[in-house]
Amino acid sequence: MDTDSISDRLLPSPNEGKESAGSVSDEVDLWWGAYAGRTMLPSFILCFLLTVFIAADSWFMGIWQGFHPARYTVQALVGILWLIQGARCVYRAVWTDYRLTTRRIYRGDGIYRRVSRAVDLASVSRVVVESSPLERLVGVGRIHIFLPGIAQPSLSLEGVRNPKQIADQIRKQMN
Repeated sequence: MDTDSISDRLLPSPNEGKESAGSVSDEVDLWWGAYAGRTMLPSFILCFLLTVFIAADSWFMGIWQGFHPARYTVQALVGILWLIQGARCVYRAVWTDYRLTTRRIYRGDGIYRRVSRAVDLASVSRVVVESSPLERLVGVGRIHIFLPGIAQPSLSLEGVRNPKQIADQIRKQMN
């Protein structure tokens, strides 16, 4: 199963399969998503390269053969490096989620003491998509939501799968 298969879903149009459009004030989910694990690919590559470098350096220094306390120290440090990287990935994937409705965009952080932030789509002045070349290669990026008169983004959605498609959907709901 693809680990990103649950990271984002485009929901059907709110009027799809309905006879009447219903009340304008109804808030209907259009999309929900979470931090895509593939966003961490660059840091996993860096960890892999660092592990190879440390192992090669240890091998050439001769601490890899026989009983050598430095060997176990190096192995412990590499193990800690990978545990931290794995914990970061799980934390981001489980901790953060996003939701777009017909009226607002939400970002939720946390599990037990959940903190949710929402921005009313009618007040959004612009939507900006940002991604590095490697992020574009794996199909992820960041979406920044700006409000009028504020230079910094009011809401940032990081690690979004198919960010251009989601940003276009946000722009369509702004109108």
